[in-house]
Amino acid sequence: MESDFEIAIKVAPHHIDWETMLWVATHADANPVYSDFWNFDHFYPIYGDSSGPCLESWVTLSAIAQATSRIRIGCMVNGVHYRHPAVVANMASGLDIISDGRFELGLGAGWNQEESGAYGIHLGSLTERFDRFDEALAVIFSLLHEERTSFKGEYFSLKEALNNPKGPQERLPICIGGTGEKRTLPNVANMPLTGICRPTIKVFLLTNSIP
Repeated sequence: MESDFEIAIKVAPHHIDWETMLWVATHADANPVYSDFWNFDHFYPIYGDSSGPCLESWVTLSAIAQATSRIRIGCMVNGVHYRHPAVVANMASGLDIISDGRFELGLGAGWNQEESGAYGIHLGSLTERFDRFDEALAVIFSLLHEERTSFKGEYFSLKEALNNPKGPQERLPICIGGTGEKRTLPNVANMPLTGICRPTIKVFLLTNSIP
C-alpha cells in the first residue's frame, strides 16, 4: 500500500548498540512509509552521560548502506571542522557509490566544544566556524561536480584536485544544518543550482520555537 506521506528517521548513534541501530534501519527499509535514515556526526554523546558510547557516523552509514536497498541515508549533520573538505567530498562520493545513489550529505559549522577540545581539534569562534564552513562548502560542492578543483582560501587550499570516481547521483543532495538566517541561507542562495530538477540543498533552520 502506497502512503500519502513519508517519514524520515533520525537515530542518534549514542547510548545505543550497533545491533539496535541496524534493526531500526533494516525495518525502516522494509516499510515504504519511511523515506530516509539519518544519524549524527559526534564522537561523544550529546545527551546524557558524555562518557558513554557513541558510534561514528560514516562507518555506521557505510554498513547500513550495505544492509539496506531502498531507504535514503545521511548524517544530520557533519561538522566541517572534523575533516578536511576534500576528504569529505571523496567519502561522500564513495558512500554514494556503495549505497547505489541513496546518500545525502549533511554539513554544518560544528559546535561541540567538549569533544573538539578532548581530541585537540580546533573549533574556533562562531565567526571563524562560519567562515571556515563557507570555504568547506565551496570546496566540497566543486569536488562533487567538477572534474578538477583549484581553491585558495584562508583555511583550505587545493590545486587541480581530483575526486574520482564520483557517485551515481548527478547532483548529490546536500543538507545544510544551521541555527539562523544570517549565514545559513546565504550559503544556499550562493550555490549554483540553476537547472537542477531535484533540490540538492536542503536547509534545516533550528530555532528556539522548536522544542
